[in-house]
Amino acid sequence: MKMNELDELHHFVNDLYERWDEGDISYDDAVKKARLYMRKENHKKYTESVNRILDKFNITEKEFYDRSLASLRNNKYAYPNFVISHGDRDSYTEVLYFDGDDGRAIISNNCEIFDEEGCQIKLHECNYCDFEWETIQDIFNILQEVEEYADE
Repeated sequence: MKMNELDELHHFVNDLYERWDEGDISYDDAVKKARLYMRKENHKKYTESVNRILDKFNITEKEFYDRSLASLRNNKYAYPNFVISHGDRDSYTEVLYFDGDDGRAIISNNCEIFDEEGCQIKLHECNYCDFEWETIQDIFNILQEVEEYADE
């Protein structure tokens, strides 16, 4: 969170505490208001995160959600289900992979530890993401080919 967001949260919580302490609001109501505030903040962050993905990978919001649930809805994105954002001199190539069950991962040829000998995998707004061996190998091959081409 940015400092002004922390300040805003701090003031909100202090206001709730003071209202509860003075008897203006019940404990249960204060907790409900705090939870609602956090849900709104989490939704805002999620929306901002998805919008960054839409821009980076040049896909629509509809395509994003269709791909996210492709295996559940058996739609045209069922397999293979990934989108590539090609890098340039100043950025890395990344693959946005959807497991079709609301799991998403961003696989990048930007590897802090192993340099060009590895890749980085980040989950996107989920707790897990499943891969078929063949699909993850295809993605690794794409990233390795891009890396080799960039070295030439």
